[in-house]
Amino acid sequence: SAYWTAWVMWASFNQVIETRAAGMEYKKVAAAVIDGRTTDTCNTVDGQIQPLDQPFILRGTPRYADKMMMPPFHAYCRTGVALVLE
Repeated sequence: SAYWTAWVMWASFNQVIETRAAGMEYKKVAAAVIDGRTTDTCNTVDGQIQPLDQPFILRGTPRYADKMMMPPFHAYCRTGVALVLE
C-alpha cells in the first residue's frame, strides 16, 4: 500500500508541475540518505537527474528492477526524489 500511495502522490505532483510550469523544464533528482546502511543501489542512483517522464537507471543490489520511475527502489529504501529546474 505504501508503494501505491507514493505512486498516486507522484502522479498528482507530476500533473501539478505540468500545468503550472508552462515553458519551464523540471527534472527529478534522486537523493539518497548516505550513511553506513546505504545500499549499493542507492549509492549509485544518488544525484541522478532524469526527465519527469523517464525512469531512474538502477545498478547494484538490492533493487526491484533495472529502471524505476521513483523510489522505493528496494525494501526499506530511504531514497527520496526532489525537483530541479533546468
